[in-house]
Amino acid sequence: MNKKKMILTSLASVAILGAGFVVSQPTFVRAEDAPVANQSKAEKDYDAAMKKSEAAKKGYEEAKKKAEDAQKKYEDDQKKTEEKAELVRKADEELQKVNLAVQEAYVKFQEAQRKFNESPRSKKSDAKKQLDDALAHIEEVTLKQKEAEANFNKEQATVVPEANELAETKKKAEEAKAEEVAAKKRSDEAAQEVEVAKKDAEVAAQKEFLSNFDKALEATVKELEEDLKNAKNDPELAKQIQGFIDELKKRAADKKADYEKHLKEGLTAEDVEKEIEEKAKEEEVAEEKEAKEEAAAQKEFLANYDKALEATIKELEKADTKNNPELEAQKQKTIEALKKEAAETRAKIVEGFKNGLTAEDAEEAIDEADKKAAEEDKVKETPAEKPKAEKTDDQQAEEDYARRSEEEYNRLTQQQPPKPAETPAQPSVPARPSNPTYVPSYPSYVPSYSSYSVVKPAQPAAPKTGWKQENGMWYFYNTDGSMATGWLQNNDSWYYLNSNGAMVTGWLQNNGSWYYLNSNGAMATGWAKVNGSWYYLNANGAMATGWVKDGDTWYYLEASGAMKASQWFKVSDKWYYVNGSGALVVNTTVDGYRVNANGEWVN
Repeated sequence: MNKKKMILTSLASVAILGAGFVVSQPTFVRAEDAPVANQSKAEKDYDAAMKKSEAAKKGYEEAKKKAEDAQKKYEDDQKKTEEKAELVRKADEELQKVNLAVQEAYVKFQEAQRKFNESPRSKKSDAKKQLDDALAHIEEVTLKQKEAEANFNKEQATVVPEANELAETKKKAEEAKAEEVAAKKRSDEAAQEVEVAKKDAEVAAQKEFLSNFDKALEATVKELEEDLKNAKNDPELAKQIQGFIDELKKRAADKKADYEKHLKEGLTAEDVEKEIEEKAKEEEVAEEKEAKEEAAAQKEFLANYDKALEATIKELEKADTKNNPELEAQKQKTIEALKKEAAETRAKIVEGFKNGLTAEDAEEAIDEADKKAAEEDKVKETPAEKPKAEKTDDQQAEEDYARRSEEEYNRLTQQQPPKPAETPAQPSVPARPSNPTYVPSYPSYVPSYSSYSVVKPAQPAAPKTGWKQENGMWYFYNTDGSMATGWLQNNDSWYYLNSNGAMVTGWLQNNGSWYYLNSNGAMATGWAKVNGSWYYLNANGAMATGWVKDGDTWYYLEASGAMKASQWFKVSDKWYYVNGSGALVVNTTVDGYRVNANGEWVN
């Protein structure tokens, strides 16, 4: 991928994902928080309605407080009046009792007087004493009657003003309550005006949002079209840019339709803007992570390139040409030419990395170059129709050595699987590498050197069959002597041989699935523990993710394949808990929380 392609891809991605534009500030800003000049009419109306509503609400709160105070005073005065009335009632009750006692005293006096008048002279003295006692009693109760009347009049005199004040207080309380009701009505009406203004402001904000979307798209397309004009002398690049423009317009139209749908479903322009901001942040993090992973892949790619070159040169240097100066010089010439071409190729790859080339792109390019070189070599090896001059023994030996050297070189590299990431889980059962990343398969990282020749007498070798270990790597040769690649079934086990024929161990990504090959190369099935984490490989060897049932027990494997253990986690809005062995806990209580027969946390 050249630099121009990388730039165009970035531009297209920005507009398509909606991260290239974050429109206006949040829709509903207060007037004092944003310059008035930047506000639309709808936003100004909304601010005005908000101020009116706040003032009305404040007036209502004040009226409510005034009504509450007036009501309290009325209740206090009413209590005082009732207390005064109670004192009058008691004074009246006492007065009535005294009046009754006076009446009874007069009755007794009249009776004593009648007896005195009717008594004979001999008993007059006794009757006179009773009459005097009755008269004294009348004087006594009459005095009490006067006191009771004075007390009654006194208490009654204080009740009248209290009653008048209570009536006035009650009137004020009723007036304050009426004002409270009126203020509440004004506050409600103002709040309704706010809602109307809010809807109008939201409609304006959504219109502005979609307008800014169109402007962002227009600006991006305009920039691409400018690049298109500059690419008029490069038909292929022009075609590529036009393809970007067409795809950008199509996907932007789909994205806009998606936004319009969200807005109709009730999301606000601010909600959508926040969603865009969050998406942009997520993508920025993802891009940073991808960039780091790509940088690591490129570093590893170049390291393997250098190792492959070094191994190839060592293999060439093994040729024993000390006794033949001419062959020794030719061998050194071949090695120098190989180093020079490899250095040039490496420099091109490094420059390509700076301009957007990925490790995967580089690998594919070299694979293609190797394939093309192999086809050219095959054509060169095809016998010509007309007879050739017979080769000397030295010439034949030279060609045989060059051919075998290249075959050996093409088997020097092998795929290195990624190391599984460490996870905090410490189960007693399985998972796969966290966030698996691209790992190149490392074909021929240095230029083919079949065009160079080193003369070395060669002895014809017997055809290879079965497993063979060469340069520390294992290869499998079919019965016809050809080297096996891809999947191989041998002795009831499956193995994977990379494009160079080398047996792969560790993690392998093939056709979108992950497999794990043991240290002996055999494909694993069932539970496998790798770098402290557990993984589950299906019967076909593919790594499982999500829920897995083994026997009567359920386990949960993360997207990386790593088994969860000793933790709570959420799946499809439901909470579950797995114990230290990774087994799903059911029908019990964990940390004070109850889980049912399905392992789901229930309130």
